[in-house]
Amino acid sequence: MIIYGRDRKVVEESAVLGGTGTEIQRAMFDYDAADAPKNCELFMEVEYPPGTGAGYHPHAGASEIYYILSGEATYNDNGVETKLHAGDTAVCYDGGSHSIRNDGTEPMRFLAVMFTSGEEK
Repeated sequence: MIIYGRDRKVVEESAVLGGTGTEIQRAMFDYDAADAPKNCELFMEVEYPPGTGAGYHPHAGASEIYYILSGEATYNDNGVETKLHAGDTAVCYDGGSHSIRNDGTEPMRFLAVMFTSGEEK
């Protein structure tokens, strides 16, 4: 399967998971397609303008990985905040909680991959 960048759907979503501002999402594929990878809940490029981010939330039945592409992020990993920069990776395992926000002055972009635990979906 090949998905060209020109074919990726771009969505703007406000106040994601109780966060602030608008998140720009660029999905890597159609998650509901018959040939979508099994156990993959999402795979997208996400962009947060300065002063925006996703709210603190739990994960049940799925783990999520963030890979920072550009900018600076404040990441809350189960109640502990840390700064992330381009090239850094954060993992929220099944049963954990996290949030991410852009406290910097430039847009912050990252890849987000979430996959279910256990049986295929």
